[in-house]
Amino acid sequence: MSPAYASHLRALAALVTTALACAPDLTVHASRITAPRVVAVRGTPAEARPGETVTLTATVATPAGVGNDAQIDWIACETPRATTESATVSPRCLDDAGALAMLTMERSTTVTVTVPSDACMRIGPQTPSVGQGAERVRSPDADITGGWQLPVRLDLAVGDAHETLFARYRVRCQPPDVPGATAVDYARRYRNNVNPALAGVFAVVDNDTRALARDAAAGSATEVGGPRDVPILALWNADSVERYVRVNPETRALDERTESLEIAWYTDRGWFERDRTTPDGTGTATVNVLHRDAGDGEVRVWVVLRDERGGVDVGAYRVR
Repeated sequence: MSPAYASHLRALAALVTTALACAPDLTVHASRITAPRVVAVRGTPAEARPGETVTLTATVATPAGVGNDAQIDWIACETPRATTESATVSPRCLDDAGALAMLTMERSTTVTVTVPSDACMRIGPQTPSVGQGAERVRSPDADITGGWQLPVRLDLAVGDAHETLFARYRVRCQPPDVPGATAVDYARRYRNNVNPALAGVFAVVDNDTRALARDAAAGSATEVGGPRDVPILALWNADSVERYVRVNPETRALDERTESLEIAWYTDRGWFERDRTTPDGTGTATVNVLHRDAGDGEVRVWVVLRDERGGVDVGAYRVR
């Protein structure tokens, strides 16, 4: 570790004591893993055009003592919403008889698939505003970042536990209803999203930072003594916060924006003081407090870093 980086960590550790405020009195914590759960779905690359290939990887967190023999069915939902529906995903996406497309016949936590060639005509700005039999459908609005996302349904099975959930994959579509010069400028300036990257996760004990080994195998947990309440510090690469352009929905001109980040925290033996942390500006660090259950033993921690365009990085760590 370079002296400059070590000095940076010591400075952050000195500030971590402010995170040890009184914990809220909650009986249910979203950060506590009590049943098998998909905590993240990462696309590689983070954004693709119709017809391009992408690898989707699901991270499944399981409570202590439960084996991770996860099997997942991956299903693309290409059904446009009806004009009468307010949900972000058509209710027919929950119906196997609806307009669903199996992305693969293999049940796995990782799949490599091709983005449907007509994705922008089904879930993007080129969706027809009329038709589809007797029911009118609508072209979906762009999200706050000016993009469109393909809903992907995951049917998870781990032993006797089952869960159905939705992830979203960002598909690059050309914005509609913009002047020709704006369309050309958008195509020239827009850069596909890139997944953010965690630079390290640390336990802070007595103002000393102890790096947690990422994706460590059982039996190789980082030894952490001290109190049951342990600040956990997450760092990410500075280039994880990207600049990008979008079409302003009111002026139809291009805006330049800076991505915001969000970190989700999970553990199987305890809970985090905050289920989510949202750092301000272009900072590269955030801290949360892990409240460990009483007793010794291994604690697993999952840290999920997301950007607002759907990019993801996730790290799994073991603490003893």
